[in-house]
Amino acid sequence: MQGDSSKKIAAKTSYFILQLQSAHPQMKSIILHEMENLLFRPNTSIHAQYYTIITMNQTILTTRDTAVANRLVEVYFMLFVKLLRGVGTEETNQPKQNKKAKGQKKRRGAVNWDEVNQQEEEVNSKILSAVLTGVNRAFPFSKVEDDVYVLIGMSLTAGLKSIWISSS
Repeated sequence: MQGDSSKKIAAKTSYFILQLQSAHPQMKSIILHEMENLLFRPNTSIHAQYYTIITMNQTILTTRDTAVANRLVEVYFMLFVKLLRGVGTEETNQPKQNKKAKGQKKRRGAVNWDEVNQQEEEVNSKILSAVLTGVNRAFPFSKVEDDVYVLIGMSLTAGLKSIWISSS
């Protein structure tokens, strides 16, 4: 399962999904639809999202796969906007930290939130890179209509506006 926390299992699952797509090319749209559902579920881990996006990026597209490529471009832009909106809200999701006095030992099992935030930031940058790579790979095979360009422009404007407001 792509949502598994083990990187080895997620990588093996990604491999098997890609093998399934190459053996049965007509199932690409169904498989990608289910991966899209996984991406936009509310409690999907960041690592599951990363491996799902990487698997979507590795999908082999042909000129006959314009509908699949169109949907991939739409999904990538929705993810792009979701990631841009998440940049401004990261600071508010962090729980309050207890200030320790000098010389006080760290409690066993205590969470180092600075380390967690740094790891999440690294994964978010990897996901953003994977999303942009996916757009670059899927766009040549898509035949995007004018109304989708307007939707993409509005989405990017809204995402950039939310970043600008949160950083002010």
